[in-house]
Amino acid sequence: MKNRFNWIFEMLRSGFYNAASQHARGINPRADRAHVRRAVEGLVANARSRVSEFPDEPQYDLFLTGYAEILEELLRDMADRDDIQPLLDDAKKRIIALEDDIRIHLK
Repeated sequence: MKNRFNWIFEMLRSGFYNAASQHARGINPRADRAHVRRAVEGLVANARSRVSEFPDEPQYDLFLTGYAEILEELLRDMADRDDIQPLLDDAKKRIIALEDDIRIHLK
């Protein structure tokens, strides 16, 4: 169960990091913004769909829900901003903090 959760969270985490780094290196910010939005929407859907996969480990559901909520907030904030890089940086910091909580819990 622990290994499966680690695999799922790593997939979600790296998906966000890839989208954020592609935006940071992008030449066309509008196209990159649309790419980031689609990627983040997909990651939220993926995380939300996996919340009930661990009925014996409710803390895993909390971690997946927390991840989805960070990205949902990012999507809401992106609608009002032209420069989304600070938002991506903030979301990344929050995901790192969530990862730290997960590492502490899974020891």
